[in-house]
Amino acid sequence: MKKVFAILMVAMLLVGASASLAQGPSDIVWSSAYQIQNLDSADATVQIDYYAQDSADTYSGSLIISGNGSKTIFPFTTGVYGDGITGPGTFNGSAVLSSDRAIAAILNTQTGSGSSSFYGAATQGFSAGSTSINLPLIACSNGGFDTWFNIQNVGDTDASVTVTYVPGLYGASGQTDSVTIGSMRAKTFDQRVGTTTGTKSCTELMGTDDRFVGGATITSNQPVVASVMFLGTGSMKSVQGYNGFSAGAEAINLPLIMANNSDYYTSIQIQNAGTADAVVVVDYSTGTYGNLTDPGSESYTIAAGASQTIIHLGDVYSDIDWTAFGTYVGAATITQDGTSQPLVAVVNENRVGQPLGSTYEGVAPGNATNTINLPLVAANNNGYQTGIQIQAINANTTVTVNYTENTVEAAEVPTADSKTLTAAGESWTLIQQGPPGTLAGVNNWDTIGQYVGSAVITADGPILAIVNFNGPATGDTFYTYDGFGQ
Repeated sequence: MKKVFAILMVAMLLVGASASLAQGPSDIVWSSAYQIQNLDSADATVQIDYYAQDSADTYSGSLIISGNGSKTIFPFTTGVYGDGITGPGTFNGSAVLSSDRAIAAILNTQTGSGSSSFYGAATQGFSAGSTSINLPLIACSNGGFDTWFNIQNVGDTDASVTVTYVPGLYGASGQTDSVTIGSMRAKTFDQRVGTTTGTKSCTELMGTDDRFVGGATITSNQPVVASVMFLGTGSMKSVQGYNGFSAGAEAINLPLIMANNSDYYTSIQIQNAGTADAVVVVDYSTGTYGNLTDPGSESYTIAAGASQTIIHLGDVYSDIDWTAFGTYVGAATITQDGTSQPLVAVVNENRVGQPLGSTYEGVAPGNATNTINLPLVAANNNGYQTGIQIQAINANTTVTVNYTENTVEAAEVPTADSKTLTAAGESWTLIQQGPPGTLAGVNNWDTIGQYVGSAVITADGPILAIVNFNGPATGDTFYTYDGFGQ
């Protein structure tokens, strides 16, 4: 039985090629790389099919990934990090990965040669599509930040797709887009001023306001998937990526929330995907680093289709004064008080005054599993390293992180890390950097040296996990992705 993954190669170009994306600013040249993890103990044969967005062109090939191994792919290249597929120097489209073994995949979208600033974001591959998708954060002309997103048709025939934009803090109501997208192909929707994609303009979305900040819903007669890029081109040049939601849930878990953490902070965007008001309660866990107390909770009423922004920086967009609270690293759980509407949520991670940003998707507790796969874990990788954040759904959950063999050099395999989370909703911060300690776990990552591999998290109860991947380079070198439940 073949396992199929769809990846929206948002503006995938041959690494090193000098070419610009038609719908983007002329100084941004996008490229993509992705990591495939084989979840089976036997070797996996992976078929890769690329579909161009603006033509009928396709490009195909295959490769082998060893049992329980992983492989990094820079498309249309050969060698250790290539797929060996002959393709164009410039490509914008989508991809489908088909395997005879279970696989997981993440995609890094970043700038390449010719860009004046570095942008980077991570998103997960999709195992299935839906005829209804929710996008909780869409923006244009919002203090130098805008969004653009790709929709991929993963059905067998052409898809008739409608996008409805729903204002939150700012914007006009009743704005829609309707397009036809070919099977397995993608379409870009760009909300920026001066877009050339022919989709809804920023001026139309703003209406009488000076910006649009809200969400969007996608409906289709074929299953589709969608990925969003939240792009800053002003003083903060960064990009944050997240995947659209095929379904909402009455409760949502958020494994990582931060405030005043060496200037890092988070913000939550919650969208009510239901048909009536939702009374939403955000309950924060006891901190795992910094202030080890419970910040408490806050409550908001969100209208049907609308979004609520909560920022963990001061007290302007939050009922809690996070500046007074001090350093906080923990987690949150979103529930409802007397309502039962479907909700979706994303978390933005940013650093004050720095062009560093990433986004991850909140997950319904019912989708938590006892096994989580992480396709990319790294340490001392040219200054890059990962940080894993794990959240337990139930109290007294014992969690173990097992690392795979190193894909870069013949070095020691890191020792497994283990911890018991005693409270429901509690989280664990585990960073692949430095000597053994509270955050580094049991490994001495300095002596392990360069490590690029993957990890499998197991637990005796349901858990969720995200991975942060960042480095020292100038620009937005901050990526985040959700772990894959199994």
